[in-house]
Amino acid sequence: MSRRDELEEALLDPQEDLSFEYKAWLDLNSNHGKATLAKAVIAMANADGGYVVIGYEEEVDTLQSIPKPENIRDITQDLVNGAIQRFATPALHVRLEVITNARTGVDHPVVVVPSTTTTPVMAVRDCEGVLRQARVYVRQPGPRSEEPRTVDEWRSLLDRCVQRSRSTMLDAIRAIVEGRVEESDTEPNLQEKLITFVTRSRKRHEDLLDAAKVPVDAVTRMPLGRYEIGFAFDSPATIPNLTSLRERIDAAHRIKLTGWPTFLVMTRQEMAPYAADGGVEAWIGRAGADRYLGEDAAHSDFWRIRPEGLLYTTTGYDEDGVPDRVEAGTAIDITLPIWRVAEALLFARRLAATYDGVERIAVKVKWSGLEGRALQALSGNRMRMSFDRICRTAEIESSRSITIGQIDDNLPEIIQAIVAPLYELFDFYELPRQIVEQELERLTRRS
Repeated sequence: MSRRDELEEALLDPQEDLSFEYKAWLDLNSNHGKATLAKAVIAMANADGGYVVIGYEEEVDTLQSIPKPENIRDITQDLVNGAIQRFATPALHVRLEVITNARTGVDHPVVVVPSTTTTPVMAVRDCEGVLRQARVYVRQPGPRSEEPRTVDEWRSLLDRCVQRSRSTMLDAIRAIVEGRVEESDTEPNLQEKLITFVTRSRKRHEDLLDAAKVPVDAVTRMPLGRYEIGFAFDSPATIPNLTSLRERIDAAHRIKLTGWPTFLVMTRQEMAPYAADGGVEAWIGRAGADRYLGEDAAHSDFWRIRPEGLLYTTTGYDEDGVPDRVEAGTAIDITLPIWRVAEALLFARRLAATYDGVERIAVKVKWSGLEGRALQALSGNRMRMSFDRICRTAEIESSRSITIGQIDDNLPEIIQAIVAPLYELFDFYELPRQIVEQELERLTRRS
């Protein structure tokens, strides 16, 4: 039996148990309605997941399908997630399905609740008569949603969280290593949204260069090659205005990992971020800007961030700006791709923390101008290479969709999975995990 068949049957023969809870029609514009739904979702998430069916009332010891009152607003995915994000922590992303009762013809919203993974879900604020801040709720026999009150009830909840944490981490590592992308209903749309944004951002940068009449061979055009990194958040929430977005960008920059960070914020007027095209952008390589930082592609960044959680940055290779060590356009350092991708991802993670409900981030990285370059150890004496490995391909892209939990728990595996396709172009070089772990330790030690 499919899940939809199961839900259709549950609407015809409604029986409350530990995995099904039936609620009357809820006004999700009111705090009481939001908190009532959130309490049921919290309790379901702290068990094995389940379903909250809306639009049923008890009549003579039976549950009856009731038409939606005219004064109740249609219940949507955004309203449901908004209610849960207001009253539950950590943030949960649930699914909303609308199932028709074949007997009454009434369309009933059904909230599909996943089980919790690594930590108990609790109420983040009070709502009189419904929820209390910092309290945990679980499904109890009856069935009802209440706080755990005995040692056994608490032990059962915590044991479930520990088991799921261990299982989730192991599966995340396997998924990353195998190159698998977890199933997600938002996945295709998220990837499509990111691809569209990256394409438009690339065009935006080219238009700025053309409008400024930058010569085709100027370093600010990065003629020898560049890397581009894009991100898309799955948050249902959008930053309300560009002023708020600018403040959140500053907050994400409070942790600084390198001397020239991704999404760099400069204070000089000609290079400072500005509002444009519905977002915030910065063009460090702007023609006519004071190039006291050096005339090289690695100091010619362009980046854009939009309120709906879309980020793009591009710049040239550091390796092309050290003529005393290597000829421009001939090398890629063995450690720098790890640093650049990791720092960008960690910035995106910090910015995502300022949004409500971000569970997943789509990532897209493109390296161009690679053909003829050699993989070399240019960053000090960290490692030795027995011979140069040559790339014979002009460019490559690498995409992933990753959860916030994977970034927090499995960063080395994620970074290796993203950059591995780049390294393989250099005579099938297989990047050792030890190098990734060592470089990430050096990077994050600066914070």
